[in-house]
Amino acid sequence: MTYAPTDLLDIRRWLLVTLDLAADAIGIVGDPDHVATGGYHEGNDDLNRVGRLLSDYSKRESSRDRPGSNAASAIDIGYFEHRRPDGSVVTLRSLSVALVERCKAGDPRCADIREVIYSPDGKRVLRWDRLGIRESGDSSHLTHTHISLFRDSEGRRADARNLLGLLRTLIEGDDMGAFDELLRDPTGRQPGPGKAADLLWIAAWNISDTLAAVRTNNAGEVARDAAFRAAFDSFAKAVTGSAGGTIDTAPILARIDAVAAAESAAMGKALAELAAMRAELASSRQEAERLRERLAAALAPPASG
Repeated sequence: MTYAPTDLLDIRRWLLVTLDLAADAIGIVGDPDHVATGGYHEGNDDLNRVGRLLSDYSKRESSRDRPGSNAASAIDIGYFEHRRPDGSVVTLRSLSVALVERCKAGDPRCADIREVIYSPDGKRVLRWDRLGIRESGDSSHLTHTHISLFRDSEGRRADARNLLGLLRTLIEGDDMGAFDELLRDPTGRQPGPGKAADLLWIAAWNISDTLAAVRTNNAGEVARDAAFRAAFDSFAKAVTGSAGGTIDTAPILARIDAVAAAESAAMGKALAELAAMRAELASSRQEAERLRERLAAALAPPASG
């Protein structure tokens, strides 16, 4: 019998509470109709029962879906309108569009997402497929968004640096909340090299996103740059302190200052540089691994003797 794994249940619980939705607005395990058609809402046993274990697209198109388990590996989000504390409103449609944009851009928190089936306007159904195989879905997705996750990601999708952390960012506008969660360790220990690498990797995306938003409106630009610099200064101090004071944030801060200064004299050039930065981030996952290695060496205790 297909079951809902703990990580997807945690995401479901957070969505229900945050968005104040009825229990049936967020689905994980497929109903009987889903079993006949297969897909990520079904686990191995139910797919096998209907003769689809080897042939279903959710099993055969990616090695990440094999062998899998009896857990469902998808979540459906029903329609909602959510007002943030700052008065802005996020809806299912705006969330879905933003989620797909992050997937396309290569946000590391999207790495386990196989596909998103959604409607940007309540009239068309679109599908973003990481494997580039499909582009559409059925009309039920006019009123709900479907997110499939590779089956080998079971257990980690409620982490701050995975799907739940990304949903927090897109729904609450709370990147700093995700940073805070990454910094916390229930044992009281300092975060290891992996956590520090994730912090800087996500910070790089949020720096570029924030600078891009600042550039869209010249009114009050200087004040917003100053506010952003102050916020990042505070964050940088938190990261540096949590890593034992070994992370040099000066180059990052210097780059922020340089880009902000260049804006007033050469806006076009600054925008081109920002685009190049984002393209490089999206295409160089290997660089992230090299960053992990450098941070591990930097945070390692000094050799005795």
